[in-house]
Amino acid sequence: MRNGTGNAGVGRRLLALAVAAALMLSGCGGASKADGKPEAFMRRESLALTEQIGALAANGEYVKLMTVSGELLEETEAVGAQDFTQPTAAYRIAVTDDMLKKVVSGAGMEPLGEETMAALRSRLNAAFFANLVNGSQGAAVLAAMNVLSCGKSYREPGNWPGDSLVILEYGNGYTSMVTFMQTGEGVISAEASLAKDGEGDATALLLQLLGVGDEELEPFGTP
Repeated sequence: MRNGTGNAGVGRRLLALAVAAALMLSGCGGASKADGKPEAFMRRESLALTEQIGALAANGEYVKLMTVSGELLEETEAVGAQDFTQPTAAYRIAVTDDMLKKVVSGAGMEPLGEETMAALRSRLNAAFFANLVNGSQGAAVLAAMNVLSCGKSYREPGNWPGDSLVILEYGNGYTSMVTFMQTGEGVISAEASLAKDGEGDATALLLQLLGVGDEELEPFGTP
């Protein structure tokens, strides 16, 4: 297991925040054809959406339209000062119902019914995963990262491997989490959100919170 810090259990409040984030609209959007093989497509689009987050954070006009909070402005300015063009590592994790059930179980909640699970799965986005990490760092971090979330939709490429979470590590205090979820017949929706590393390793903490081991991480190469 990768070394990390933080509580491996997910509290009810943290889970509620993550679920709420999963139902939020993203900060940017668009649609296009998913060109290339699935792995190359996910690498390329993960990087592009993460760079869009950096551009949004550096856009003072956009940020001031979204918030007047001094704390949030400090958080977004810190993101805008970073370079997201070259991650140091990239991974893919398959997103499964079993994974979501582990999160619910870790929160001490009753098992979700099939309808509720299907509703959550259909609206799942990157903020769900990023906020599992960000939830321990206060409301300002949660709100700032949600303001900067980006999304885009695509026609499904051939040989699609299924719902996926791509993790881009940068070593600059932030880790990008990008979900690629099938949201309709032949339609893939990608969502990107940042997790603030804080004092530890965001990837290791996320794995703990999801209840999965290193073997679930598929090295993805750097985009």
